Amino acid sequence: MFISSTKKPPVWMLIGVTYGVCAALTIGAGVVYFKWYKQGNQPVAGEMDKAGPIAIGSLWLPPYPGAQVVGHATSRNGDITQTTLTLKSSDPAEELVMFYEAKLKGGRFRLNSFDKNAQGGKIEASLRDGKAQVLVTVRSVPDGSEASITAFEKELP
Repeated sequence: MFISSTKKPPVWMLIGVTYGVCAALTIGAGVVYFKWYKQGNQPVAGEMDKAGPIAIGSLWLPPYPGAQVVGHATSRNGDITQTTLTLKSSDPAEELVMFYEAKLKGGRFRLNSFDKNAQGGKIEASLRDGKAQVLVTVRSVPDGSEASITAFEKELP
């Protein structure tokens, strides 16, 4: 079918299509915003982002599957910012230690020390560029285990 270039569509049709596209984009943006936005990219107590990494300061680490966030704190000492996230899991401490050891080996991190014992363990790692350090401490508790993940970041001038 050939459409003549001399006949223009009615203005109301152009307005209707434009309004529909704007409405669809607005609704889509609202859905994306409320579905994926986290308050300041910090985890909310009791919730764990199972779809991706969690922010601990400016560092992103994978969450332990099924763990619950039970605490979050940030403090500052001079030019060092310390951010701590506390997780609780019903799994044994050994599983959390092994999970975070595997995640902190290679990639952006360099494993500095690793200590595992019957009650849990401790992992120290740093970013390869040396701008931040991570300390993961896992301990057994009566109903599973608890992990404390602390990021130490030096403020750049």
